[in-house]
Amino acid sequence: MDYRIALSSVDEMLARNGLAETVGVIFFFAGELPDPGELHARVAERWGDQARLRLVLDPPPNGYRRLYQHHRWAVAPGFDPADHVLPVAEAGEPHAPEHAGNPMENLSTLLTPHVSRPMPASLPPWRLLPVRGVPDDGFALVLLSHHSLLDGSSLLTLLRLLLDGTPKPAGGTPAPAAPICTPQQPMHWACLARALRAELPRGSALPDTLEGHAHPEVAFAALEHDNVRAACGLADGRGATLNELLIALTTGALRSVYGLPRPVGRRQVPPVQATVPIDLRTRETAHHLGNIVSSVRIPLPLQAPTPHARLTACRQLLAKVPRGTAHQDLIRLGDAVNRLGPWVVEALAKRGYSPAYAAVNTTALKWRHPQAHLGDRPLVRVAALPPLHQPGTLNFHAVASGHTVTLTVVSHTRQGTAHTLADAVSCELTQMARSV
Repeated sequence: MDYRIALSSVDEMLARNGLAETVGVIFFFAGELPDPGELHARVAERWGDQARLRLVLDPPPNGYRRLYQHHRWAVAPGFDPADHVLPVAEAGEPHAPEHAGNPMENLSTLLTPHVSRPMPASLPPWRLLPVRGVPDDGFALVLLSHHSLLDGSSLLTLLRLLLDGTPKPAGGTPAPAAPICTPQQPMHWACLARALRAELPRGSALPDTLEGHAHPEVAFAALEHDNVRAACGLADGRGATLNELLIALTTGALRSVYGLPRPVGRRQVPPVQATVPIDLRTRETAHHLGNIVSSVRIPLPLQAPTPHARLTACRQLLAKVPRGTAHQDLIRLGDAVNRLGPWVVEALAKRGYSPAYAAVNTTALKWRHPQAHLGDRPLVRVAALPPLHQPGTLNFHAVASGHTVTLTVVSHTRQGTAHTLADAVSCELTQMARSV
């Protein structure tokens, strides 16, 4: 294997934050689960030439050498589908009696251990998990990966290659992660300074999250598509995006579960911050595999009194987010810091992932090929599995596919919080839709 490939600063940060960083997408199908031989053959045929799927994460030695030696990608000569396609699993029993009979919730029992379990170190860090016992007597395919290898858009690109009835990349197979910007571009210092000022302020941790006894947990909720359309129509002009709507729904759910932050004496309480990823892919790099992303932090408008006011405030906050060159310059700055020594990136990662800086994470994706199928088995729903972050944090992810919108909540707080917040998001959506 070749050990000469360095990680980008984004990949290095994801590999050094002390977390499992397992991410995934879940595709639900109607029909019978294909037998292992058929699935192995399809994986070998559709993914066998993907160089990114042959990368093995090679960490530096433990001890003081870890502080100045970077991770490296080792390139394996190939991969055996049998090593990556896991044995068929059955969706287990739900966490609580009130969720009995809901196959979507049964799946949370099965996937909760995966978000906290690191990928095996000796193989490329991705797995495909077939699952029986999901909604409508169908099955699911769960594609899992370490975040340093693939981001959410990359996972969707790979599933598009695996399925039938989807357009394939015009230039052939997707390329591995490429440089996001070229060194010849001048730095936009004013934009970079504004972006840094937005990232540096400390926020507030969520109240009463029992950080010392945090419990990893996954919950799913099928959001009513008609309610989503109605809620998006609340916004003026072009309407709200799914991303804007998810942040507003998350804000309302947190407000209903935790209440408003209480000031300490006369001091102003910093707002609860939400981290929102920014996909930096262009038309030319739309199908590249890797982590072609940046992120921003925004203060959640918990003080806004109504669902409509919260949606309006979220849209205004996102409209102020720096775009394009500012994020490219942030990546270039990260690459420069990474060259100073990986210990700097590790320190920044642990600080940036702390509950005071990233108590909440939200991501919204769209699957634009609802007519996709696996042989004669139609795709019926798409969900995501965001990563589990430090104790005291929450992660919300919504995926739209056809006439379905599926919410996933990954909680590392008090036991039962993920299901409570998933229900609270659904209630917030209903209230918002009724106010149209």
